[in-house]
Amino acid sequence: MGGVVLQGVFKMFGGTAVVEDLNLEVGDGEFMVLLGPSGCGKTTTLRMIAGLETATSGQIIIDGRVANDVHPSHRDIAMVFQNYALYPHMTVRQNLGYALRRSGAEKQAVATAVGEVAASLGLAPLLDRKPSQLSGGQRQRVALGRAVIRRPKVFLMDEPLSNLDAKLRVEMRNELVRLQSRLGTTTIYVTHDQVEAMTMGHRVAVMHGGRLEQVGSPLDLFERPVNQFVAGFMGHPAMNMFQGSVARHASGRRFVGGGVEVPLLESDCHDGEFVLGIRPQYLRATRYSEGAVPPPDAIARARVDFVEHLGTESFGVLTVEDRTVVAKVEVADGIGSGDPVWLCGGRERAQLFELSTGARVVGGGASRAGAAAVAVAAGAASGAGAASGAPAASGAPAASGAGAASGAGAP
Repeated sequence: MGGVVLQGVFKMFGGTAVVEDLNLEVGDGEFMVLLGPSGCGKTTTLRMIAGLETATSGQIIIDGRVANDVHPSHRDIAMVFQNYALYPHMTVRQNLGYALRRSGAEKQAVATAVGEVAASLGLAPLLDRKPSQLSGGQRQRVALGRAVIRRPKVFLMDEPLSNLDAKLRVEMRNELVRLQSRLGTTTIYVTHDQVEAMTMGHRVAVMHGGRLEQVGSPLDLFERPVNQFVAGFMGHPAMNMFQGSVARHASGRRFVGGGVEVPLLESDCHDGEFVLGIRPQYLRATRYSEGAVPPPDAIARARVDFVEHLGTESFGVLTVEDRTVVAKVEVADGIGSGDPVWLCGGRERAQLFELSTGARVVGGGASRAGAAAVAVAAGAASGAGAASGAPAASGAPAASGAGAASGAGAP
């Protein structure tokens, strides 16, 4: 197997930098997810590692060898694409064995390898079918098998599950995690779906505008985002953001703005303009009664627009002054659309970001409660098995670069 190292990698298209000064180490046997919105440079990065795009500058090192000038066919990598890329005129058996046949492997060796891979992926009954006779999930397993059969040093996967329906995506997520754990092959997986990233990756590298923002475990990124972009991109529902100011009041230092008033610890930060972020999992809506004493941790009055019931929990979409806020709702409270409520909680888990730069000033911190929130935010039961089954990459090297180094694991 082999690790992958990117050192100062740039990719220019004309005068535009689509990947800018990318420094990242992927450890041997690690499952690394490249996560970000469309156009952030993640697929271009994957294609440069594969050799399908040429880096404008910087070094790409695979298994200790500089690979910039190495032909894609000699990099010992296997790529799985979003659209499966199967040969339509070939059977499953022929598709699986194609790379080995091209490499000159003996007929019996190819047949044995195809049988082993087909059995491990549940494809044995389908070996004589053609791709048009398969479901989406079956075709994706054939694409995976075609990569696995070569026993490469690195797997590169470019949004391989995006064409599947929701149920199949969950099944294939778990299957991919189990497969990677069993094979121990270094894997770099590209997605825009933070649920996939949080449930599959040992570590996640968040990209935005061609730059690496932060790299760390899913819990690191959820609890200790390096900046406002990462905080807003990780987690579902998305973090609530309030713009306002911090100042000393008679009762202590407080954040006021965006319709909320949140008490802060004296040591949290200095006075000034900030953005306050609180995840919906740490806020709750409680019923408002005219003339009643507000709860001690109330931070605003709100009105319920509607309630989203997700099975294991419910979230209310609220209006606070003129902005939308999402918070947990207890079904037993009978809260529904149009009801006035108190917005409560969030102080202990609030995060402050510099208004000018978006950099995180304070907040977060891993805890048992935070770990549970990650599991819920990443898709509850469907993701929990995958996440827990993946080995922790505690020994994997961290990314270098300004954003990643400064933010990963900051208390």
